[in-house]
Amino acid sequence: MGLQSTEPLKRNRSLVGSPTTIIAGRQRCRAMNQGSCLCGSIKYAIDDPLKRVVNCHCRFCSKAHGSAFTTLLFMPYAKLELTDGQALLASYEVKAASAFRCFCSKCGTRLYNYLPSMGMISLVAATLDSDVQLRPIANINLESKCAWHPINDGLPQFLKAPSQSEFGLLLSGQWPAPH
Repeated sequence: MGLQSTEPLKRNRSLVGSPTTIIAGRQRCRAMNQGSCLCGSIKYAIDDPLKRVVNCHCRFCSKAHGSAFTTLLFMPYAKLELTDGQALLASYEVKAASAFRCFCSKCGTRLYNYLPSMGMISLVAATLDSDVQLRPIANINLESKCAWHPINDGLPQFLKAPSQSEFGLLLSGQWPAPH
């Protein structure tokens, strides 16, 4: 595990298309929603319906944010466009999760996690600047949640992240109600 700036990632051929590079020639995404880091140096636009919103209770999110959970938006990496501050985007490789934690090297704001094997990111919802109404559909990664935080919101609960088929059921409203 280690901290990486954008420069080493851009030079490393094995990480082409990584979270800290801009894919040359990619069409600009239709800017449905925008977001940024705390200092405003990094800005992004996303083209996503904002439906795969979850409260993540993993120890990683808890420690990274100093909170019992973090609200995340799961979406394809291809629907994210960094519009400003690309040179300030840094990443920390989380080898155990085969993922990269991507953040602003100036202010430290965690923006998203990138899972290259799935082509997905989990965007930190609090970094969205657009005035949107988000509704989490589940609580995930409860296997390492903070013992002092009870969950009483009535949302479905998962020990790990939901599978694609489970996400499909959650999004369609067909998830079985608790008994």
